[in-house]
Amino acid sequence: MDDGEKLFARKYYNRWAESYETGIRLRFWFWRLLRKTWRRILLEDGALVYDMGCGTGNLLLHIHEEYPKAVLYGTDVSEGMLEKARDKFRSIDDMTVSLKIADMNDLFPWDDGMFDYAVSTFCFHYAKDPVKTLKEMFRILKPGGTLYLADLCYLPGINNLVDKVYPRVLEWEGHIEFLGRSRLRRAMEEAGFVKTIQSRISLFAVFSSAVRA
Repeated sequence: MDDGEKLFARKYYNRWAESYETGIRLRFWFWRLLRKTWRRILLEDGALVYDMGCGTGNLLLHIHEEYPKAVLYGTDVSEGMLEKARDKFRSIDDMTVSLKIADMNDLFPWDDGMFDYAVSTFCFHYAKDPVKTLKEMFRILKPGGTLYLADLCYLPGINNLVDKVYPRVLEWEGHIEFLGRSRLRRAMEEAGFVKTIQSRISLFAVFSSAVRA
């Protein structure tokens, strides 16, 4: 992502951060999708977990509640979103989560083989080069580490239409591309992942898991 697109993305989500969790889309539709996703994310307590595109920290907070000994890291392109995430952990008097500004289209600010789990929920369509981003996910995972990835993934023949309509509805000036299920699987395998498992969790979304060889 070039500097202009990064600046646009940060301004866009900084502005949206104030109303992100009270909007109709999240409250009446997206929360149901998130709950279906969270049920499929199974971890070992005490594990190191990275959430790419963590937004306002809803997934991180859920993981903290389910796995209180997990060590949590998150990145997002928007400081406004990250501040909302920090507020959640301040409210429970727990600041053990580490949050940083980062763009999924750049190199990740983490060491090789650092994490037991890497997670991304409903933001992967912003990846300009899906294989490159997945290779970064692969790099930061320990051998045998698990990737969980959920994203909007429409039925065959619809993705291309949504790619064109969705940015106009959002007034989004950056990159958006919804990968089909088979294309996402190929990208994960090209990045080096094995044991890929996919399941459709709604008409709009697919949940994938894979392991670093």
